[in-house]
Amino acid sequence: MKHLVILLFLFLYSAFLFAATPMNQEVPEQKITEIECEYKKNEPGIAKIFAIKPIQGVYHYKVLLPRGYYENESLRYPCLFVASPGGNAKLGKMEEYIKENGWIAVLLVESRNKSKQGEMMASFLAAHDDAIERFRIQEGLKFTTGMSGGARCSSYNAGMRPGFAGILLQAAGFGYNFAKGSGTVYHAVTAFPHMCVFLTMGRKDSNKVENGRLEKVFAKLPNPFHIEPFDGGHTWAPKQTVEKGLAWLEKNAFEQTKEKGVFCYYHKKYMDEIKDSENDLTYPQYLQIVNMKKMADKFKLKYKKDFKENYATLSSLYYEAKKSKHIKKEILCAKLLASLQAKEKKLVTYIESKKMSTKSIQSQAKKVISSYQKFIDKYPESYFASDAEESIKSLNSL
Repeated sequence: MKHLVILLFLFLYSAFLFAATPMNQEVPEQKITEIECEYKKNEPGIAKIFAIKPIQGVYHYKVLLPRGYYENESLRYPCLFVASPGGNAKLGKMEEYIKENGWIAVLLVESRNKSKQGEMMASFLAAHDDAIERFRIQEGLKFTTGMSGGARCSSYNAGMRPGFAGILLQAAGFGYNFAKGSGTVYHAVTAFPHMCVFLTMGRKDSNKVENGRLEKVFAKLPNPFHIEPFDGGHTWAPKQTVEKGLAWLEKNAFEQTKEKGVFCYYHKKYMDEIKDSENDLTYPQYLQIVNMKKMADKFKLKYKKDFKENYATLSSLYYEAKKSKHIKKEILCAKLLASLQAKEKKLVTYIESKKMSTKSIQSQAKKVISSYQKFIDKYPESYFASDAEESIKSLNSL
């Protein structure tokens, strides 16, 4: 009898300690809220791929819902899963982009460098599975990010569940296969050829040697890949850099999607922005219209009764934009800037390979800076002028 009392006490005590957040509990918009959940699955497939078994247990995550989430119950949203090397992840410099663009953010609590690998994996799996059931997250618009060890975790995370579109790596590349002692796990990109990867790395970061390694890996893969260096060391990327990365991931996810829901989300978002704008069409808006027209044709929405009117509006905007002198000039600027950026990249490659003397580097840098300045002087109002200014700052720091 005494043993039964003890067992009952332990059962009730454990139940008290773990009280998963009820699924019907309303989570406020625009406010970080903690959710308690549990990972209790047995997934030998994941254990085989990563050579590590996710550890069952109780986990937590924090969530941020966009403004207006409860107004439209049919709309699903992009979602960013964030991992931090120190655990208890925060949005930091990503917060403004997430809020302004109407994303859901899931911030992992237990995932940290000092955790066991199986705990890091389970922390994500528990949070992901709970969030997918609890919130309206759009499959095909799920992304992962993290810094340093958190970046390596994010490279695992994107490959453990379907429906992910991209990874924003900050201050580190892909995760290692710790169980085998060597090697890097590229499952997220080899298993999902649509997965796009944006790598940010400080120019003084000791991990920058990974830039060249990953360029070689992705040269053999169909996945979209981009490296964005910034002035700094081993740290989270600056606001401008990280926002560029998130926008790049969105753009690639939209262009490559096979999910009609993804198209419908962006169609509503972009068309609302364009209709509400009182100014001339911007170059990014032009690109949005081009992509939407392409996607609408891909899904053959021209012939769908519930989309005919929207398609007519989209086509009208598309052909008007094609005739715009302002847009034609921006298209030219885009080509000119791409040419200058190719020269800058070539110079940086030479510098990293240490094949040039300091004098030669400075001489070549001055030439590229001069070209950028001429571009700014000729097209000061261009959408791309700010990119040219940033390149000049980076080259001046060489």
